[in-house]
Amino acid sequence: MSAEFPPEVRGTVLERCQAHCERCGRSTPFGEFHHRLPRKMGGTSRNIGTVENCLYVCVYCHHYIHSHPSEAYLKGWLLRDTEENVREVCEE
Repeated sequence: MSAEFPPEVRGTVLERCQAHCERCGRSTPFGEFHHRLPRKMGGTSRNIGTVENCLYVCVYCHHYIHSHPSEAYLKGWLLRDTEENVREVCEE
């Protein structure tokens, strides 16, 4: 799904986490870019590809996030479709 994140967003996110999974902290040179607010959950073309909406995670953790949504919402790895969350991931 990383195709929805522009190269400059992917670069900024990789710099932010230093190519370590943002869930488990392991070094992961072949990680995935995860949408905190997916389009199907309220993400729009305006906010879907932002740094604020992106987490870099290892394959295991990406699967874990989607398999444990209650924990993922609690920890902020997934966001619900609320006005506040949509505003959080929008670029101003």
